[in-house]
Amino acid sequence: MARRHKQKSGLVPIRELPLKAITPSRLNDSVYRPPSADDPDIQEMARSMREHGVLQPLTVTRDGFIVSGHRRYCAATLAGLKTVPAIVENITRDDPSFPRLLVTHNQQRQKNISELLAEQVVQRSGEQAHRELVQYRAKKSRDAVTGASCMDVPTRRQRAAISAAKSQMLDAVIAVLDGLREFWPLSLRTVHYNLLNDPPLRHARKPGSRYLNNKQCYKDLSGLCTRARFEGVIPWEAIHDPTRPTTTWHIHRSASDYICEEIKDFLWGYDRDLLQSQPHHIEVVGEKNTLLPIIKPVCADYTLPLTIGRGFCSVPPRKAIYDRWRASGKDKLVVVVLSDHDPDGEMIADSFVGYLRDDFAIPSYRIHAIRAALTAEQCKRFKVATDVEAKPSSTNYRRFVRQHGTAACELEAVPPKQLQAMLRTAIESVLDLDAYRAEQDRERADAAEIDVARRRALSALGPMIGNQD
Repeated sequence: MARRHKQKSGLVPIRELPLKAITPSRLNDSVYRPPSADDPDIQEMARSMREHGVLQPLTVTRDGFIVSGHRRYCAATLAGLKTVPAIVENITRDDPSFPRLLVTHNQQRQKNISELLAEQVVQRSGEQAHRELVQYRAKKSRDAVTGASCMDVPTRRQRAAISAAKSQMLDAVIAVLDGLREFWPLSLRTVHYNLLNDPPLRHARKPGSRYLNNKQCYKDLSGLCTRARFEGVIPWEAIHDPTRPTTTWHIHRSASDYICEEIKDFLWGYDRDLLQSQPHHIEVVGEKNTLLPIIKPVCADYTLPLTIGRGFCSVPPRKAIYDRWRASGKDKLVVVVLSDHDPDGEMIADSFVGYLRDDFAIPSYRIHAIRAALTAEQCKRFKVATDVEAKPSSTNYRRFVRQHGTAACELEAVPPKQLQAMLRTAIESVLDLDAYRAEQDRERADAAEIDVARRRALSALGPMIGNQD
């Protein structure tokens, strides 16, 4: 009859297993000090085993890998035993719960700092470490766009300088800002186009003052938003003007502040090149600055270079794209373009490729452009507002009118999530998705490895941190 061993979960059967059928776990050696036959404690354990046998059974997986008992296994081998008593856990070495089970069985063991840190790491899944890395990236990206670490909406105050007649329009603006909070800061043009989805009255007592897509309504919106921000009704961080950039300097009050900040961000800036296995070099080009908060997160997900062209790109950005392509060593350059559906926007993709081809002598078969947005078909399918008139001053006006008529539409008229979806669809149409997902899997493993390094480094730096004034 098999012996039974009492555990918290109850009595469990003990089997007598051949020593040669049991294999030490390599994970154990990466967490704890590997047992050695030269260790006096192991030698003493072997002498005891020759006299009394193995008093504490080993714990192994179904496929024979040790969960608990590496020192006992080493001593039994040294003692020349043929079999050892063992409890078999109903898992295999590849089971996701194996690392945590190994640590659980070693809770009473005396450990040094390195082993304690290694235990924390194996109990944290690679998914958890990767999730934290992605969250850190997202926060840094938001801070880089807004220049602010906090964007809490303040309590609404008395609308001192805003009349009651403007209440409906102001409420509509606030609803748009609340609905698009994840894309803050928004351009005023983005707010403008979202108001057109459910146009409010600009003046509550004037039924004919419905908000329209014209200059006067846009001017009213600008004035209202300015007053609302001064009165604290709308957060300053909610709206920005990307055409008027500001430069500030990242400074510190003391060396101690600098060291603390660097430690806080230590080893959090990792971005694996998720496109290194792709057959082609891919770039994204957007027509205007107002798109940045919307399309930058998508490009970050794929680690795609993003260029904001502000219309037809000048030579330096084109040269930078050419240089990145050449440095990649890849055969083909693919450019994903986002531009308005208007006379000039229609031509940006073609002209961009033409300029690159002609200026840098790129063979036509090695460069290709696709439009992620905004096409006539997309405007129709997604019911994008097309009440903007094409500009007769454009050199491409006649060609555009012949194909589409005079109605045009702008990228800001597309709901941000829809625009992101358009961009993702275009990107994935030119990606080797299997290669991309394989790189994502490797990044998850990388995140766990970096997590180990960070914890060990911070442990070593602990005394230095404590000595800072």
